Amino acid sequence: MLREDNVRTGFLRDEDYPGLASACSLEGIWMRGIFEIANAYGWRSDSIRSLRVRQVDFEDGSIRLDDTKNGEPVEAKMTSVIRQVMQACCAGKHPDARVFTRSGGRPVLSFRKAWARATAAAGVPGLLFHDLCRTAMRNMRRLGIDESVAMDVSGRRTPSIFRRYNIVDGKDRTDVARRLDEKQAVVIGTVIVPRDGEPMAEAIPVQPALVH
Repeated sequence: MLREDNVRTGFLRDEDYPGLASACSLEGIWMRGIFEIANAYGWRSDSIRSLRVRQVDFEDGSIRLDDTKNGEPVEAKMTSVIRQVMQACCAGKHPDARVFTRSGGRPVLSFRKAWARATAAAGVPGLLFHDLCRTAMRNMRRLGIDESVAMDVSGRRTPSIFRRYNIVDGKDRTDVARRLDEKQAVVIGTVIVPRDGEPMAEAIPVQPALVH
């Protein structure tokens, strides 16, 4: 297999989520719903836009995709935010109606302009909607969700496809150092910092039993 040199590594940072969520809401409840689902589960835009009211089960608290790229159904439980948004989007609609509609009940066929306005307003103009796939994978991994479960929820059927979107970033590497520091502090019992002018070799860790 040839190496892919054009694979994007963009994703939505945690600190940018509130602003983008608010900006999407200003575009319409439909835009907020599409954004929240993609950001949570990593679903593709065409699958989200094609959702029908009958695919949302409020009693069970789940959303089911019948038509996916790999031909297999996908199901996910709704978060509290997604449930609220979906209730607003489905209210008063026939089971076969589209969940995400504009004013007058028009199905959302494209939202490029709305997405461009929302990302610009939120201060992340370079963010692509597809970057939310990477964001969802990263978030599930950081939460410690098992890879097989994350693959099932996101609709990715092969580990290679899942890992392609599972991007490691600088925050992840910082987290590695933080966790190693925490482990070392537990094992050693204290952190020894060399005094000014002393070489690092003289900063010998103190065993827990010797710390008073």
